[in-house]
Formats: sequence, structure tokens, C-alpha cells
Amino acid sequence: MKTNHPAPAPDEVRTVAYGVQYGLVEMTSLAEARHKLALTYGPHGLDTSDTNFHCRQRRLNIFDMSINDLHYASKVRILATIEGYYCLMFPLRGMQHLELAGKRYELKEGYGLMLQPGIPMRQQLSRDHHMLSITISTQAFKNYLRRELGSSGNQYLRFASAPVPVAGRFCSAFRYIQFLMGADIAENDVFDTRLGRLAEQMLIALLLGAIPNNYQDLTSHKAARTEIIAKAESFIAEHLTDEIDTEDIAAAAHVTAGGLYYAFEKYYGATPLQVVKVQRLKMAKEMLRNAGARDTTVAAVASACGFNHLSKFARDYKRQFGELPRTTLKRAV
Repeated sequence: MKTNHPAPAPDEVRTVAYGVQYGLVEMTSLAEARHKLALTYGPHGLDTSDTNFHCRQRRLNIFDMSINDLHYASKVRILATIEGYYCLMFPLRGMQHLELAGKRYELKEGYGLMLQPGIPMRQQLSRDHHMLSITISTQAFKNYLRRELGSSGNQYLRFASAPVPVAGRFCSAFRYIQFLMGADIAENDVFDTRLGRLAEQMLIALLLGAIPNNYQDLTSHKAARTEIIAKAESFIAEHLTDEIDTEDIAAAAHVTAGGLYYAFEKYYGATPLQVVKVQRLKMAKEMLRNAGARDTTVAAVASACGFNHLSKFARDYKRQFGELPRTTLKRAV
């Protein structure tokens, strides 16, 4: 059951569950911003030529990951070399000009960029700049890769250093991050410790599949992925009308939830539960097409196929097949 809490006051950090914290920080001076942002990003140079400085940070910490909604009202310059973590940036408004290892990039809305540990960065943000930034520790990536790949997961992880369009699998990662930041963490007990750890693993799996990196050939090894998919498909088919979640499917496929998520993204370009929904919709379509009795109803078919909300079922059905379920039923009877 949800427990409502007041939204956090500025500078308050609330512990939602073990390993999960939420905070809101308002900064009105450079000195204050340098100090408080260093808690997330480590020491870095921050400067502005504007007289009135203001920065707002909404931060969600989940174990070794931090998701930050940042708004700089002032035009700022940043000089940094990040250590111990990777940093993914998504501008939501405004422009960034970056220099990384002697190369210059422009980063704007609709693109994301993964910053690597140990590479010096110069960054200039336009005035009234709004962005999402995600930090994930190098150790979190190492632990994930070793668990999924064994000894093959010991080499240094390197992502592409150029901006990547927010499209396809990268768009899925972006939307997942937006979901986490929009999950009313401050007002409701949305996360517990288990869900926090699962959220971290899901995002790591998504990013490894979405951003070009030196592990993609290993993590997409066809034989291993096909075995996972085959076991998962068998379980889904057997329990298609039951209430199942990602962890149930992962257990049947003998893989972690993150590994399952990654395998499905590589194989289907979709999450496990998206695949379950499509299979249920296909089952419903067959039942509606083959309905012989005039007393057959859309509601009864939806319920038999595991859909609990009729309006959502109708919307998903139309999106999948281009017509409402009642139209399919009318042709059958």
C-alpha cells in the first residue's frame, strides 16, 4: 500500500529504502554549487560570467547509480575528469558544447552522450539549460559483466565517445530513466531495496545494448542468447494467461532479470513483458476471429487472455492490429 509523504524540501535527502535516496538541492552561488554537486560528480571546475547564478538538482540515488534532473539558469563552463564512474547526459533543453580528448561535439535535445572515466572534458552549457544526467559506477558495470559473461567480463568497458541519437533501443533506455525519475519517489513508497537493485540492473542492461561499446559482440553471443530466449519462450507459452513478471521468466530461463532484459532487447528489440503482451494480444485476436457464439464478449476474451483492464486492452489491441477488438468480433459472428 502506498504511503503518502510531503515532497522533500530543498537540501533534504530522504532515504526511501536501503540503498535508495531522493533529494532536492537549490544552489544560488558558485561556491555552493561546486560543493554540493561534487557529492554527485566529484570535484570539478564550475564557472559562469553571469551575475545571478542559480542551479537546481533533483537526485535519485539507487545503490551505485545516480539519476539527476539538472537545471542551470545561468550559462556555465565545466572542466572535469570523471573518475570511478560513467556519466550519461541527455539535454532536455538548450545546447552543450563539449571537448573530449581533443575532439569537439555539440550535444542537443534528442541526443545522448556517455562520458568515460579518465578522459578530460571541457563543457559549456547554454543559459537556461535543462538535462538528465546518469552516473553509474565502474564497479557496477564490472559486476554486471562478470556475472553475465564470467571471465570474459574482465576487460575495460569502453563506450562510443560521440553523441548517439535517442532512437530505437537508446530511446527505450531514455524512457526508462524518465520513468524512474517520474515515479513519485518523494511522495510514495515506490521502491524497496529489491526493486531498487533490479532498477539498477535493468538500466545497465539497457545501456549495454543501446550504446556502441566493446562488449556488444560478447554480450550478444548468439548461442547463449538463443538458449535464454528458448527457455523464456517456453515458460511464457505455458503460463501465458497467468500473472507472471520478469523475475518469473528469468528464473525459468536460469538467468538474472538484467540478463533476460538484455537478451530480449537484443533478440526482440522489446522487454520481456512487452513480448508477453503481444503474445496475449495475438491469442485474443485468434479467439475473437474464431468466436462462433453470439454471446461471446470482448470483455470475456480479454479476461481469458490475462487482461484485467478492458479499455487498456482495447487500446493496445488497436495499436497492434489497427482495429478495435469489437470490430474483429463482429466479423466473426
